[in-house]
Amino acid sequence: RHLRHRRVLIMIESERLALSALKSEYPNHIITHSTPYWDMNWHYDFIIENPDTRNKMFVESKYKLEGLGIFMWYEIANKHGDRGWGYGCADWLLHNIPNGWILLKLDNLRRAVHTKIIQNGGLTILTDKEKVENFQAYSRTKWGNLDIMVKLPYEFIMSLPHKLILDENRT
Repeated sequence: RHLRHRRVLIMIESERLALSALKSEYPNHIITHSTPYWDMNWHYDFIIENPDTRNKMFVESKYKLEGLGIFMWYEIANKHGDRGWGYGCADWLLHNIPNGWILLKLDNLRRAVHTKIIQNGGLTILTDKEKVENFQAYSRTKWGNLDIMVKLPYEFIMSLPHKLILDENRT
């Protein structure tokens, strides 16, 4: 119970940090949080609306300490085996980096991951997280989960077209 409560507090703090980063990047836009239904089924956390044009951007936010500055996990399938956030309806991925956030166009990230997997001769899926190399996948099927997550090196992520949102407190 205590661990679940701690996880909820971390999630709330990570969403607050993501919202703060988006507000600093889009100060004159309307930013709203998605509903739990939209987040779970369509994989986006925030909607950024330009008040002048009414154009909307859908953003999936990820705050992870594991691999920070070294790698990130790209979710192909969630723990139920359904499409993961990498194939959701978000236009953008907001992911924390050591000194702030990186904002990536999700279509660009998806294409780049697919290209790398094809260049590597297909996707290797392992169940031992410690043995997963870059551009290989990890799945927790031995615990009954159906997730598939591809390990992406930090240099690869930073080589893609992106926007940086730097955190003055961490630079």
